[in-house]
Amino acid sequence: MKKFISIAMAAVMSMSAVAVSAVSANAAEPLNTPVQYAQVARASLATPKISKAESVYGGVKLTWNKVSGAAKYRVYYKGRKGWTRMVDTTSTSYIDKDVSSGRNYTYTVRCISADGKSFTSGYDSKGKSVKYIAAPEISKLESVYGGVKLTWNKVNGAAKYRVYYKGRKGWTRMVDTTSTSYIDKDVSSGRNYTYTVRCISADGKSFTSGYDSKGKSVKYIAAPEISKLENVNGGVKITWNKVNGASKYRIYHKNSSDWFRVSDTTSNSIVDKSVGMGTYTYTVRCISDDGKSFESGFNPKGLSIRYNQAPKILETNVVNGGIKVIWETENNTNYRLYCKTEGKGWTKVCDNKTGVVTHKNLQPNKTYTYTVRAISSDAKKYLSGYDPVGMSAKYVATPKISKAEYTYDGIKLAWNKVAGAEKYRVYYKDATGWNKLVDTKGTSYLDKGLVSRELSVKDSSVNGQYIYTVRCISSNGKVFQSGYDTKGVKSALYNNGCPEIYNIDTMHGGITLTWNSTADKNSKYRVYIKQSGSWKKIADTTDNQYTYKNVKAGQTYTFTVRCVSKDEKKFTSTYNPSGVAFKYKTTNKTRDAYIDYLLKHESEWLPELKVGDIALAGVQFTDLDFDGVPELIAQEAGDKEYYLNARVYTFKNGKLSLVGFDNSMTYIQNRLAYLYDKSAKRYVINSAELSTSNPDRYLDCENYTLSYDGNLISAHPYSSYHLALENWGLDYTYYVHGRTSKQVYNAANLSTLDNCVNAHMYSQFVYCSVDGYPKLWNSYSETQKKQHLTDSYNAFSYDKY
Repeated sequence: MKKFISIAMAAVMSMSAVAVSAVSANAAEPLNTPVQYAQVARASLATPKISKAESVYGGVKLTWNKVSGAAKYRVYYKGRKGWTRMVDTTSTSYIDKDVSSGRNYTYTVRCISADGKSFTSGYDSKGKSVKYIAAPEISKLESVYGGVKLTWNKVNGAAKYRVYYKGRKGWTRMVDTTSTSYIDKDVSSGRNYTYTVRCISADGKSFTSGYDSKGKSVKYIAAPEISKLENVNGGVKITWNKVNGASKYRIYHKNSSDWFRVSDTTSNSIVDKSVGMGTYTYTVRCISDDGKSFESGFNPKGLSIRYNQAPKILETNVVNGGIKVIWETENNTNYRLYCKTEGKGWTKVCDNKTGVVTHKNLQPNKTYTYTVRAISSDAKKYLSGYDPVGMSAKYVATPKISKAEYTYDGIKLAWNKVAGAEKYRVYYKDATGWNKLVDTKGTSYLDKGLVSRELSVKDSSVNGQYIYTVRCISSNGKVFQSGYDTKGVKSALYNNGCPEIYNIDTMHGGITLTWNSTADKNSKYRVYIKQSGSWKKIADTTDNQYTYKNVKAGQTYTFTVRCVSKDEKKFTSTYNPSGVAFKYKTTNKTRDAYIDYLLKHESEWLPELKVGDIALAGVQFTDLDFDGVPELIAQEAGDKEYYLNARVYTFKNGKLSLVGFDNSMTYIQNRLAYLYDKSAKRYVINSAELSTSNPDRYLDCENYTLSYDGNLISAHPYSSYHLALENWGLDYTYYVHGRTSKQVYNAANLSTLDNCVNAHMYSQFVYCSVDGYPKLWNSYSETQKKQHLTDSYNAFSYDKY
């Protein structure tokens, strides 16, 4: 409220006082009195005339003419009770700051003496009126999305506002508006801008207020614009432009209605890893270094993207002709498969919907790395990220088997060395398809027949066949590095089986060999003797028996037999590479005492001679403890089944005694093979217990290793199988410490024996009873019995290491 001094002009100045040159400035002045006004005018200086009364920044500015001779001026405004003194001044202008916008004010001015005690002029009793419009005050300048937003107070009485910015040449008009805010879009980020606002008339032709001449300044920081939203491995990558003047950025994502802070960063990109499958909307704004205030606006709509997780590659398998890539898929989603090799970036392989692609035309001995990402149906944009690491597969050429040779000890395989191959996996084929045989670093392998080859009653094409293939694998055996020959390579089997010498006797004036008949009508037998470490042909015959007469007592002779074609152009069977050794009429006191004791004490060892279709019984000599004196193995005849089981006797100190076991067993499995483990430098005796029953249509085989320390025999089972003929075909069941798969069964056999080589043990069986001849032993003379036992003793042999 104005503070004023009331001037009560109630008294009328004396009309006769014409000689008075000045009127007291403190006396009461009669207002609106023309006579008095005239009298005062005659007695004083010229009356000041207000030339302008205008609304300026901060109030109403009055401007009047300079009166000659005037020492001072007194300014009045007219209130409810008349004129009210405001201020004395020597100036010719004055700003009345105690005004309210939208109200009308009336002013007048008169001259006064220097000491302010007397009037020296009259005054305009009507005064000068003006409607005061306050200068708008900018209340806020802020960087918003799209520019600088100015906000100012609403001014009473204002019809319109004019907004200015300050340039090099001063204030420049920008816009006229009836609003109390405006966004200046013509701005550049990082620059300072100064603004002011004033009121103008409705027609814009005149100013109705003053303005802040200093203006209000702000540094404009543009709202960041998101340039890219993309699905990457592990989240959504948000990229935006770098904003001049920005200290930091804050990233937001939107839920149904509100924005939520994701992260603050000085970079111009981040990966939002907190996402799951779905659609996300993002925006970015600039913030101060301490994160406590905003420096810019933000895009209120934001930018949206649907997040799809990077497709996961499940497998990269090397197959014939390429690498097969398999990945997870979603319905009706398109994918792009990429690959890269060492030193090169990702390149497109193909677009695909199925999630299965075989990448072909690859270069051998290279590692290929794959990744996948989802793409739109028109293949123009990505819908997911991708795994930047990817999944790799080393591709090498497919090995080719160059040899699959049938030998006495097994099928000998050989294949080419493949560049880049870390290992090779050998497979064999049976009724179930391809089965793993062995992994090896070498380029050859001997299949010793330690695995199960299942037969088929429906498809006999694989029965009895030895079919192999090889493929390259990684060093840990978990990844294929090459394809394989899907047809495989068959072993070149001979027309005939190997002739096995099963009896060797001292008779017919020499050493008589007898072998099983295997030659077909187009073949005959060739008999060899080993001399100076090499095999020498001694005879060809069509018979399965031959007597070698060029013998000397005390000598040991070694023989083998194989089939040849009758035209002698090719071999038609394999042969025992170690042969069968026989000691001809040697002097051996231990042997002779051993045989004599057996003949005199038959009741101690002779197996029961049974009658029936399974009355097989007999004896043979086998050295189980490798002390040079073989043990006697006496095989019992079965009752309802063929049991190739036997008791073991040892001859020590001139007496025969039954050998015990370190468990509840009472017999050994009379199907023995001598093997030699070269790495462990020891012999391994392998035995197989076979039992079968024709009425029940089954075959059981249990595999053991045996050891004998001269006191007790230990039998160690490691695998077994049961084969039954069912209505639907053959049913195989495998066991290794409980029921298991064929793969585990094979692995157990290979781990036990595959490091061993065949020591080619030969033990000659002496038949005591046989089907149709239940009392065969009793029909022999004492001389014949002695000769059979002696020949069996002399025939026992194995490879010495």
